[in-house]
Amino acid sequence: STDLKTSVRNSDIIFICVGTPTKKNGTSADLSQIYNVAKEISSSINKFKIIITKSTVPVTTGDEIEKIIAKKNSKKKFSVVSNPEFLREGEAIRDFTYPDRIVVGSNDKKSNKILRNLYSPLISKGAQYINTSRRAAELIKYASNAFLATKITFINELANLCEKSGINVEDISLGMGSDNRIGSRFLRAGPAYGGSCFPKDTKGLVSAADKYKVNLSVVKSVIKSNHDRVNLLTYKIHKILGSNLKNKKISFLGVTFKPNTDDMRDSTSLKMIPYLSKKGAIINYYDPSGEKKELKKIKNCSYKNIQNILKELYKRFVVPFYIPLLSLIPLILITSSKESSNYNKLRLITFLIGLGVIIFSETTIRLISSILVYDTFMVIIPFVMILFFYLFLFNKFYFKKKLLKWRFILNLYQLLF
Repeated sequence: STDLKTSVRNSDIIFICVGTPTKKNGTSADLSQIYNVAKEISSSINKFKIIITKSTVPVTTGDEIEKIIAKKNSKKKFSVVSNPEFLREGEAIRDFTYPDRIVVGSNDKKSNKILRNLYSPLISKGAQYINTSRRAAELIKYASNAFLATKITFINELANLCEKSGINVEDISLGMGSDNRIGSRFLRAGPAYGGSCFPKDTKGLVSAADKYKVNLSVVKSVIKSNHDRVNLLTYKIHKILGSNLKNKKISFLGVTFKPNTDDMRDSTSLKMIPYLSKKGAIINYYDPSGEKKELKKIKNCSYKNIQNILKELYKRFVVPFYIPLLSLIPLILITSSKESSNYNKLRLITFLIGLGVIIFSETTIRLISSILVYDTFMVIIPFVMILFFYLFLFNKFYFKKKLLKWRFILNLYQLLF
């Protein structure tokens, strides 16, 4: 319904589920939407209401909501509760149906009893019901996201050490994750974390701590390290391609901040692609969720899907000619989507897209020299054989004129290089 006043009057339990983005040019959460909703609710209370904050908010937000509503209503007519959500983007329905825990922060027994009954179907499925104070529930959400962000940043920094020391960071993740005290989740090295939660919640937690004059040095370090991660990736590109990126072809497989979503908020690609474009690079990208409006206006940046790749392939070459070249083609992996799980398919897609110069592993974002060296020698002989066969065949049937033959070779060179 769009009739808020009637909806509030007819309800016993009201959920506040509005955005709390980071303030512009700041680090603290923008709670204006939360407080506006509280003001609207306060003018429509006609009986006892339980007002639940689902939004991610800093400590003491519930206290402020209570003050706003209490200006027009007796505290006996309402109760403010914190009930943070722990839904993963891309897995929200499953996480809601089968949650691992339900956190309810209430300062009165009546509300706690009603909410335990409300969530009884989920509790019966095995969800753990945790009742805390309202402030504790607010902090649990911030603390959970900050800790997960810390795990991601920790393994990313270890990946840097692994690259220098010749160690596979996946072995480290497996060894660490097998410890039940640590767990394997969020121990996959890759790009900087992004999305709508981790960046704003880590900053929001630090900002909230600053109000109490508490130094959260670990979380501050996580924020800085994650910011530096993007610069590290661009540095690696320059290290391989040199300072001049003009007309260098670079392909991105996956541009969203995480797999199984179309969310571009704080994605690493939104920082890397504009930078590479300004340097004159030619950028192609593919994402399972389709073309992105955020990248449409970027110069020399184009979306490639399977359909137009195959059309281009059909027009210019035949499939057998491509097969020996697959191991020579580089790519940059930004997400770990299911469509990006098969490495050989990725190399095929990237080759057909247009072609880059470097290979970054999704887990360590490092140059895979074995692909460039070992695979090159493995394919060079069949490549030469098929190339000569291809030229011979077309020379016999189509390329009677030398001019056409050289035009064909020129087109081949332009496509590959």
